[in-house]
Amino acid sequence: MLPNRFGKIVQETWYELPDHYPRVNLDCFALMPNHVHGVLALLGPVGAGLRPARVQIQHSLSEIIRAFKGFSARAIAALDPSLRSAVWQRGFYDHIIRNADDLTNVRRYIHQNAAKWEFDRENQNR
Repeated sequence: MLPNRFGKIVQETWYELPDHYPRVNLDCFALMPNHVHGVLALLGPVGAGLRPARVQIQHSLSEIIRAFKGFSARAIAALDPSLRSAVWQRGFYDHIIRNADDLTNVRRYIHQNAAKWEFDRENQNR
């Protein structure tokens, strides 16, 4: 997939997330014509057994994804105001990666997703 100017904005926004959120560690990422896939890790303590950790989590996954969408949507709308409200769907799908095998499978899915676009039901050129 070769990104257009809007896709490049989305990619740049993804790779800039750790600049805004130091607890974010980025892994794989794939830009598709109508969606993105990405793996990120939130570093730092999230709990201490049955009690909350003493260190408060600064930003939740939802906050980080909302910012990612907001940053990229504003930059896209600056280039094309007609897209102001049409860049992202509401919400997102997440999956907690629990072990190395799961991470390997998720990475494989993300890397192979672009090759499957040719057969995707949402591909208008299918």
